Amino acid sequence: MRQVEGRHTYDVLAKLMSSINDEYDLTDKICFTVTDSGANFLKAFSYFAVEERSELPPSSSDDRSMDESDDMEFREIHDLLQSPPTANADEDDDNEYKLPQHWRCACHSLNLVASTDAGKLSDTVKRIATQTFAKLQGLWNKQNRSSVASDNIRSALGCLLVTPGETRWNSTYDAVVKIHHLLSSPNTEAKFDKLCEELDIRRLLPQQKTFVQEYVEVFQPVCCGLDVLQGEKDVGLGHLLPTLAVVKGQLTDMLADNKLSCVWANSAPVTEWH
Repeated sequence: MRQVEGRHTYDVLAKLMSSINDEYDLTDKICFTVTDSGANFLKAFSYFAVEERSELPPSSSDDRSMDESDDMEFREIHDLLQSPPTANADEDDDNEYKLPQHWRCACHSLNLVASTDAGKLSDTVKRIATQTFAKLQGLWNKQNRSSVASDNIRSALGCLLVTPGETRWNSTYDAVVKIHHLLSSPNTEAKFDKLCEELDIRRLLPQQKTFVQEYVEVFQPVCCGLDVLQGEKDVGLGHLLPTLAVVKGQLTDMLADNKLSCVWANSAPVTEWH
């Protein structure tokens, strides 16, 4: 674990990753590096990633060409075109960092699907989603920022709410699942509505409560897939494609059931992952 000091620009990240690879003698052993899809990481690898070497054996014509060119001297054109350093230039500016090929993190990509891409909704649904999350965020903020509000929530509901974090989309889903659980029972639903009034937060309208229910149902396959891929143990690269195939299949089935006007409660459960 290394702390990145200063601004997390592409050259700073490239320098740090390259130095770690050199320190542990990994530069010529790593096939690829996995990071999120942040612009700084993408730019670092676009500038400093080495070209992927072909694994195919050279043909006989290639061997003949290599024999004929044994007396040739090859030089990197980048070095020839590099302008000479100025007197005040830092020594690190002349270093050419060497990074492996880049693979984008599948979990981060799924996070973007569940957050950014999912936001591209119709105007009506988008308005309902915005209003619903505005009210829920107000409730979560009350709990996190006020000890009095936190005590009131615990007293009214018998427990605290799950609040989302800033870096993991799963936490947002888990927070909405908790709200959905409270709304699924008439008794706890009445307590929840009364709590919103006491905390000076507008109640959720019926269509917004329906949105919470459908949000949990639709994103359940994505969240289960992320739980598998973000596992701390017993997970590897071989889990990626099967997990994505299961998530895609469940979402496709859900879409087909919706088109056929089937009742979702009668469909097969999608929460079992083996």
